[in-house]
Amino acid sequence: MLVSYAADGVSYGIYRYDPAAKRLGPRVFDDPDWADMDPQAVLRRPEPQGRITIVVDSKDTGDIQCLNVYDSDNPRMRRVEKGSVKRVRVIEGLARRESRTPLDTVNAATRVRLIGEAPVQPDGSFYLRAPADMPISFQMLDEHGFSLVSMGTWVWVRRGDMRGCIGCHENKELAPENRVPLALKLLHEDVLLPTPEARMTADFRSDIAPIMSRSCAGCHRANHPTGLDLADDGLEAIYRRLLTGASADGAPLVRPGYARESMLAWRVLGRRLERTADSLRRMPPGMSLPEDEIRTMCL
Repeated sequence: MLVSYAADGVSYGIYRYDPAAKRLGPRVFDDPDWADMDPQAVLRRPEPQGRITIVVDSKDTGDIQCLNVYDSDNPRMRRVEKGSVKRVRVIEGLARRESRTPLDTVNAATRVRLIGEAPVQPDGSFYLRAPADMPISFQMLDEHGFSLVSMGTWVWVRRGDMRGCIGCHENKELAPENRVPLALKLLHEDVLLPTPEARMTADFRSDIAPIMSRSCAGCHRANHPTGLDLADDGLEAIYRRLLTGASADGAPLVRPGYARESMLAWRVLGRRLERTADSLRRMPPGMSLPEDEIRTMCL
């Protein structure tokens, strides 16, 4: 037999082994810079039986279908009221860039690009077409486009893949409901995601900071009654104030990935979106931001 063995417990090499005598034989190969594992003998052998593959080389997308986003054992998702998820946002994970400043250090761990959105049907189902062979994640959105729940991991689809899931962290001990989801009954081209040219990135430095500088920083300076300074000490300091700050009743100013739980989203919309529907003084005072700017600030 050929086996992988480390005489020193560290550097694995390939050795011959005599199973009858239970004795290790001579070393065949050992690269000191690598752990050499899973040796395979290169021999003439019968042609293997053909294998069916899902990959279709002529395609660059894969299809994803979810039966019911509300079918979940995730505590956060279980608190989401049925019918409140209107759309699903698909996010592409990008390679980390070299960090140059504290702000880049924070952003580097979560650098993403927004691929697009697809409707979630009243029964909680959705169907969409996603780019193949890249890490993607999902956000559940409400009627304002604010994120209710963000997926914390990445998934992939292969070229031509047709992938289905039951729910968002569904109970693995239970069988799914036996029904045809609305997303498949109502399948149209408009559920498919946009082309690469239509995708967008959004980050604090280039997209959100200019909105705040124009519409918020005029009032929110060092002497503002709330203590929230959006004008001084540079973008890194302002960014960290938003991430670590809270309102008088303890609501976070910004909860990344969960806009509906963030005071910033409540203020620009003019009402609370978590626990109660109480009205709040809308910011900026005496005006409202354009809808596209509100969505950008609350991604």
